[in-house]
Order: sequence, then C-alpha cells, then structure tokens
Amino acid sequence: MNLVKATAVLGIAVLLFLMVQGIGVPPIRNAHGGPGGVPTLGDPTYDLKKLNTPRVDGFALRALAAVAATPVLGPMVMRLLLNDNHMEVVRELASQVNDQRKATPAFLFHPLARLGTTQFDFHKQAAFMEPTSTALKNGLGRTVQVAGSERYNTINDYAEAFRSGTTTPTEVARRVLAGVKQLAHLKPFLPETILESKIFQAAQASEERIKAGKALSILDGVPVAVKDEIDVEGMATLGGTNPAPDSPSRKLQTKDDIIVARLRGAGAVLIGKTTMVEFGVSPMGYNGTLIW
Repeated sequence: MNLVKATAVLGIAVLLFLMVQGIGVPPIRNAHGGPGGVPTLGDPTYDLKKLNTPRVDGFALRALAAVAATPVLGPMVMRLLLNDNHMEVVRELASQVNDQRKATPAFLFHPLARLGTTQFDFHKQAAFMEPTSTALKNGLGRTVQVAGSERYNTINDYAEAFRSGTTTPTEVARRVLAGVKQLAHLKPFLPETILESKIFQAAQASEERIKAGKALSILDGVPVAVKDEIDVEGMATLGGTNPAPDSPSRKLQTKDDIIVARLRGAGAVLIGKTTMVEFGVSPMGYNGTLIW
C-alpha cells in the first residue's frame, strides 16, 4: 500500500473518529473555579490529570502530518489535539488576568511584531550569510526600514546604532533599567538579580571597545536577560519557585551556564533574570507565587 492510499484510509478512519469524539471549540467555562472545573489563577494547589497525548513517530507521524495538511480534515485533527490537551484551560486562565488586574492590561498576551515582505527577505538573506562567524562579528549590514511599520529593535539595530554613535551601551542600559523600574509592579524581573553597578560596568566596557573599533561582536553592549532556570554566577537558580530563605535551593551559583558565559564573551550586557512559571510547567509566563 503506497503512502497516498494509506493516507486516504487513515483520513477516513480519522474522520469517523472525529465524528464520534466531537470537534467543537470548547466554550470558556466559569473563570473562577466554579462549575466546569476550571482552576483559579493563583491557586497554589495542583490538579494533575492524565492527558490523552500519545506519541507518534515514523510512518504514523508522516501519515498524521499528511492528514493535518489537508484542507478539510486538517483543521478537525488540530482541533481534536487541542481539545485533548485542554488548551482552552490555558486560555481561560489567561482571561482571568484582566479580572484580577482591571487597572492594568493583561501582559500574558504578548504582541507579535510581524515582518513585512521587504524585511523578511532581508533577514532570510542574512540567515544564509557565510560564514556565520563573519556575520556575528561584522553584523548584517544596514537593517531594512519600512515607513510606518512597527517593530522591536533587533540586535543588528543596536550594533548599527552603537557603531554610528547614534546611542551608546550605557545610554541603552540606563533606559532599560528605567523601563524595569516603570514595570516593577508587574515584576517581569527578579529584583535581586538587577545589579545596577555591574550592568553599568559591563556597558561602559562595551562602549570603550566599540569606540576603539574593537567590538567583540554585534552583541557587544546589547542588553539581554535569561530565565530563572539558567545559572548565573553569584545568583540562585530557583526555576520560578519561592523556597524558604534557608533552603538549599537558594545557594548561589559558582559559575555561569555556558549560554551566559558565551553571551558575556560576545560582549552582551546581562540585565538580570526574568520571572517564569514555577518549574516551567506552562507557557503562560504567569507566576502567582511571585506576582500576586
């Protein structure tokens, strides 16, 4: 049996299965832990449930991918998978942020900065630059700007601005720290990891290297942050938890994780550690223990 016939047979089987299971979009149920079993945002207890998430590989994975790509069955298959994994609960939890913080817009729905065609082509071409070490050292050239477009500054933008003298690493560090303080009520960073003296020391060193034409890479002077699951010398790695003050979990790390070491080696300025979900158990970015 060739792949086309196998896919057709599997498609019919999947269609019948979906008809039995139901593929409707689950409605948002009670958002405060009432009827329907939706958990309350910030509830410290865990309600562990077994999910129907079988693992597929090999031929089964190829066949499933083929069915998922079809215009009729594809959306139904994806809906079934979403329903089985109860992604509507994640949506319901996120919706509670607006209920609990009416004066502040929900920060879980991060805005997307989509590239236009011209910008996309620029980055696509840059992705195939050879060798990569040259691009990391010299940058990607002048970033394409599109009138009226809104986007975040890229690493390349910072590198160009530093080398042209439009701004400096110390000025950027100053503005980043001002932003951290302005958003302190949302606690995007762990306050104890924001070491201003070390930040400005690293930014000043980057500034001097850039002025001397000896930038370590396009990351030199660029502010970066890491999640609380990555080791940073002199800081505890708590993984989004809040253990007792005398807990062994609060021990200070004696060396940087390889990721942090390489970022520093490229001249990046570490601002601090960002808040994360306890143990990274969900993609929401919410932490009831540390925020509310």
